[in-house]
Amino acid sequence: MKATYRNSLRSKELIKNAMIDLLNRKPFSDITVTDIVTTANINRGTFYNHYNNPIDVVEEFKRGLLEKFALEIKKTSNKKDVNSLIDLIVQHLKENEKDYKKIINSIPISIIDDMKKELIIRVRELNPNVSELGLYLIVNAISGLFIDYLKGKIIFSFDEMSKRLKEFVNTTIQII
Repeated sequence: MKATYRNSLRSKELIKNAMIDLLNRKPFSDITVTDIVTTANINRGTFYNHYNNPIDVVEEFKRGLLEKFALEIKKTSNKKDVNSLIDLIVQHLKENEKDYKKIINSIPISIIDDMKKELIIRVRELNPNVSELGLYLIVNAISGLFIDYLKGKIIFSFDEMSKRLKEFVNTTIQII
């Protein structure tokens, strides 16, 4: 790996970590490039080599999270049941728990909404007969549970979450 490429990756990582740190301390609208470069301990030129503004940093977070989540969701495309989807989502959360916990309080609602859209598409593919209300109940139950778990509002084992979500989703699909 070339040194220039390694330096570029390192700079971007410093910028992302600085953004996470800043988002946990203040609203996004108050974050400036100066805040980011000061927190990351880099010069302004380094920031502008990679991003035009703080929005670009958040957008890259968004793309990265969505791509990773969408890839995980698509792994269930050969499976034809909701239980496999729940297992995969719980496993994804388990494997990425540390990363999600770092940024959960600073994830823009638009990212959560985009993740919900991915779930809606996948649940609809698995069971086209589920009503719109049923889809939204299922997706909001899954996302709400995970968000509250990541924020430390509730404490469950991953096995317990998986078991209860399967019960809820399967019951919801049957009655709606």
